[in-house]
Amino acid sequence: KIIEEHAPEMIDEIKKYVAEGRWEVSASTWVETDKNMPNGESLCRHISYTKKYLSELFDIDPDTLCVDYEPDTFGHAATVPEILQNGGVDYYYHCRGQKEDYVLYRYRAPSGAEVLMYREPFWYNRAVEPDSGTGVFELEKLTGGLKTSLAVYGVGDHGGGPTRRDIEAAIDMQSWPIWPRVKFGTFLEFFREAESVREHLPILDRELNYIFNGCYTTQTRIKRGNRKSELALREAEMWSVAAQDVKAYPAETLDKRWKHTLLNQFHDILPGSHIAPVFRDAMADYREIEEKLT
Repeated sequence: KIIEEHAPEMIDEIKKYVAEGRWEVSASTWVETDKNMPNGESLCRHISYTKKYLSELFDIDPDTLCVDYEPDTFGHAATVPEILQNGGVDYYYHCRGQKEDYVLYRYRAPSGAEVLMYREPFWYNRAVEPDSGTGVFELEKLTGGLKTSLAVYGVGDHGGGPTRRDIEAAIDMQSWPIWPRVKFGTFLEFFREAESVREHLPILDRELNYIFNGCYTTQTRIKRGNRKSELALREAEMWSVAAQDVKAYPAETLDKRWKHTLLNQFHDILPGSHIAPVFRDAMADYREIEEKLT
């Protein structure tokens, strides 16, 4: 959305890569959101807005947007699998918030709904190096006997773009004898292979919480702004429907305010691990939401 608004000339280039299978659209939430403090309605909106926007922008099947990529999210509420499943999201990649030695496992909500989870055993911004091919036998023991391992690489926080060195190293490794077979792939391809061992995987049926405890008790104005915005949007929608005037329903206004609310649920904003300019922008969004909806 930011690229579309501020560098629209890049969109056609990205569309080309998506169509060629060189750019995986791995998002199913509006941002890499916190999974503890947004209310249930917000978590549902993350999925619905994201699937609609990305499927229309890139002309792809919304059902293919079924991976929740949350490498840095600080914790995961027990209801997350329920919300994801109802939104057509089957797979979940994360790094934080799990104390067991599980890598590939099933995460089950109190209702019985579950998603297939992969907890990164290394980290999400590693490089492609010779040690990428070692340890695969140990990983096999932690992934239900799955013969395929996942190596997430990239430069920068949250795993940015791959370097030429990464790509050249992976290509070179494809010719090494007595070495795991190396191929470029996607999260979705990996998870679909992982389905073959689902019945052999452990089940976790509790909250996976949490790290950075202090983030959940600081920056209270952000947290208050988020909750007031969620409640104001609910009230605005309810009374707009009650008015029974379809033409007057403020769909565009509500859509815009919801997206501002979802943006500020990013896992480094809502918990409070952000910098001062972000705080100012978020508070401006909350003030605008309050002014427009009251």
